[in-house]
Amino acid sequence: MDTTKTLEMIQLAFKNKKFNLANEKILQKNISLAFDEKNISYKKEVRLDNQNIVDFMIDSLAIEIKIKTKLSTLSIYRQLERYCTNDKVKAILLITSKNISMPNMINGKEVYVLPLSRTQL
Repeated sequence: MDTTKTLEMIQLAFKNKKFNLANEKILQKNISLAFDEKNISYKKEVRLDNQNIVDFMIDSLAIEIKIKTKLSTLSIYRQLERYCTNDKVKAILLITSKNISMPNMINGKEVYVLPLSRTQL
């Protein structure tokens, strides 16, 4: 998988889109529609193991969505860390309404953060 190419496809799918950041399930539906419009092949609600389900997978890029969450940055990090221990995940993209940062790598896997709040002004 070429992560850079996948991220560019996601960026194009999101270009000029206004997403509802009030409800995570609605946002997931809107993201699915954006992927469908650009013919991006993805899977939703992918079970990585008995305890972990990631919101989307595009090839081996895991995509987790966190909006309006009361979870701390550390809690989100720990969730991503669990995902990054799975062999199905080669890189992870966190899509969030929060302005947070994550390390570039977790468990040897690339981590990207897309704060939608910056694109929704």
